[in-house]
Amino acid sequence: MFSESEIEILLLDVTKEFENDPTGDKLSSLLDDILSDVSDARTWLSKKEESQGLGNGMKNQILKFVKRQDQYMALASTLLKSRAFHSSYPSTPRTILPPIDLPRSVYKKPFIPVSTSSALKEENIYPLSISHQFPFVGMARLVGGNVTSDPLIHVGFDIVCYDVYNPRMYETIAEFVDVFQDNFAPSEWELIQQAQNEDELLHEFCLRWAIKEAYTKALGVGLGFDFGSFETHLDVTGETLWGTVSSHDGMLKITGKVVQRAENERLLTEHWMYCFQPLYTCRGTENKVSASTKMSGCACSCVGPIRDPEKTSWTTRVGWTSLGGLIKWHRDETDRL
Repeated sequence: MFSESEIEILLLDVTKEFENDPTGDKLSSLLDDILSDVSDARTWLSKKEESQGLGNGMKNQILKFVKRQDQYMALASTLLKSRAFHSSYPSTPRTILPPIDLPRSVYKKPFIPVSTSSALKEENIYPLSISHQFPFVGMARLVGGNVTSDPLIHVGFDIVCYDVYNPRMYETIAEFVDVFQDNFAPSEWELIQQAQNEDELLHEFCLRWAIKEAYTKALGVGLGFDFGSFETHLDVTGETLWGTVSSHDGMLKITGKVVQRAENERLLTEHWMYCFQPLYTCRGTENKVSASTKMSGCACSCVGPIRDPEKTSWTTRVGWTSLGGLIKWHRDETDRL
């Protein structure tokens, strides 16, 4: 008997909002408007829907970033997390759903709490992961199927853009990539070094880094986790991971294994599934590629550990929205139907 769940991936590009607000005045006004009624998870789940003055705190969390582009990404991330919360707890239709301030784990990972947990303990019932790298912001979450019945299933999500190399700091791309060698197992590093030129080397490195990042975010262990303590093996044969991903305009699923050293140097092997969604400049809310668009990054999600890959079925739904679309979702119940 197959157990089926769905991976929902929602993405947006904040390029237009950022470029149309050179002074930041529009962002400040927008924050005053949409954060006028804010609740937190504990308040909402206990049916006390007063804002409790959380709006200013959420606004300060967004404006603490110095760069305006980071502020826009922080706002988009906040609204994505809030959307995931309200979607997990559908209630009586109402015109306005306030932005929700999610609790965070000890490693600062936001999570959707369980309604019966008055202490808001972290429980992996509604797996969620958020990532951003300008100009893209996105989330991945698991819905339906075996998710709520199997709290051991985790989801991780990472967005990587291919412009991470700074020529002012490194003479060559190879010099830049070499800095990160200790974060990869010998087998992984050998695959990265198979690139035929420097552009391919950079793209391969970024994708290999993204799958490591997604895995650690799925575990929720924080930025201090040693990337070199585990290695990934994806079912890609005959070409580089970049060659495989770049040959697909849309989402691509690849199964694989993660091997991690446990106590007493014992090797622990788990099955995980990775999804790759190419990202294109200024794609906006349309999931289309034209001759003028350029693949500028990739969104990578991972789901696991999967105990029996042959008896587990996963569907993936990728959607594009905008900052305005997220705001409308919270403001208009007809947009949520």
